[in-house]
Formats: sequence, structure tokens, C-alpha cells
Amino acid sequence: RRQRQMCIRDSPSRVCQPCGAPPAPGGRWPFLAAIRSRLAFILRAGTDQRTTYWFPVPQMPQVSFDRLSAALELTLHPDICDYYQTYWSGTIGARAPHGDISLLQLWNPDDHERLMTNLIGHALEKRRHKHDFTVFFGTAEPDGERFLSIHNQTGEILLEEPGMKPQDVLASGIAEYLDTLTPVNVSPGIY
Repeated sequence: RRQRQMCIRDSPSRVCQPCGAPPAPGGRWPFLAAIRSRLAFILRAGTDQRTTYWFPVPQMPQVSFDRLSAALELTLHPDICDYYQTYWSGTIGARAPHGDISLLQLWNPDDHERLMTNLIGHALEKRRHKHDFTVFFGTAEPDGERFLSIHNQTGEILLEEPGMKPQDVLASGIAEYLDTLTPVNVSPGIY
């Protein structure tokens, strides 16, 4: 049976005591890293009481979204870059006020390349429908058809369905939205 403990940071400039995650380069945590660290968890596995620790691994060096910005001829909202450029991690399950979600993460550099390809396809579809550009960062469960996105111009968090205009504005920004989440016990996965 697996059990989770939340990792809560008291100050954005201190090392997280439960998981030992270091501050970002330059000695301070980006606002999102401090929030995301709350979602780190510890898994206790099996009857042998062997403990497996899981926590995000800082990206060093960080991935770049410069090619995506150039290809789409736009500047990405900084929250998008902060979200995807901080850690390597598996998908994180959480409970939001509107239901269970999965927060997409980058597992490794190859996963970053897949994300870039998917975002270009997403941008082309948005242009075809004459919708504002958004960047997805999570899925709504249980079906995963609806997705969470960041509006590229405003930074608002939206709930969308493929090919449709966003259904709901869930929060004014990613920090506000992540603060509403409660981690749920799921194995980190890769989409």
C-alpha cells in the first residue's frame, strides 16, 4: 500500500527539508518551483517496508522554448516556461475543485522534444479555428479529453476541449491554480 507525505516549503530561499530539493540556480526558487515542490511526495511500497523516495530532479541545464517561440512567431508567457523548465518529473496526480487532474511534466530531453512537436500542432489547430493560443499543462480525469491550459497572452488557467473555445477560466494564473490543488496518490507516469 502506498502512502504520500506532502513536501511543504516554508521559504522560497531554503532547501526543502522532506525531499532535500535544492534552490534553483542563483540561490532562489522561481515562484512556481516553490509551489510545485508542495506536490513532491514519498511512496512507501510493498509489504517489505522498503521505502522508495520520489521527487522532481532539477533541470540542469534547463530546456529552452526559444525554437518554439521563433517557429510560432510569438513570445511565450513566462509562466509557461517556468512551469516546464524547472524539473524533470513524471506526471503528478492532484485533486482540483473541479475534479481530479494530471499535471503533465517533462521526463527528459526527448520528452521536451515531443512536447515542442505537440505544441506546434496545437498552435496550428488553434490558428485554424481562429482561437487564442494556449499551452496545455494538464488533463482533466477520468477521460483525459478535457485539458488544462495557460492562455498565452493573459496567463489565465483554462479548461478546454480539443477544437473548442475554452470552457472555463479556472484561475487568474498558474500560482493561484496550483495553490487550489491537493496531491493524490498515483504513480508518476509519462503521457
